[in-house]
Amino acid sequence: PLNPIAHQVSDVFVLPSTWEGLPKVVMQSLSCGVPAIVSGFKLQDELQGIFYLENIEPDTIAKKIVEVVEGQAKVDTQTVYLKYSWDEKVKEIDKIYDFAQKNRTI
Repeated sequence: PLNPIAHQVSDVFVLPSTWEGLPKVVMQSLSCGVPAIVSGFKLQDELQGIFYLENIEPDTIAKKIVEVVEGQAKVDTQTVYLKYSWDEKVKEIDKIYDFAQKNRTI
């Protein structure tokens, strides 16, 4: 995976795929303020800075890169942190464990 310095000096991050979960590398890019052009998954909520490809044909990808870079796309790094940071994911997992402990039947 790319390290934060590589993300920080990039204008855009591109991950064309036919299927993905929610790739950590996309979140790394967004957390560094670098817009991401992706396919193969879709977030439930809108997030400023993520752009979805209609298909992964080279011409489509090239046009989207030009559109995002020339448009000087901004990334909502605050929302990325508040919703997708490891700290937030740990809190979600803790809630699941708490629920399981309170509702165990054994």
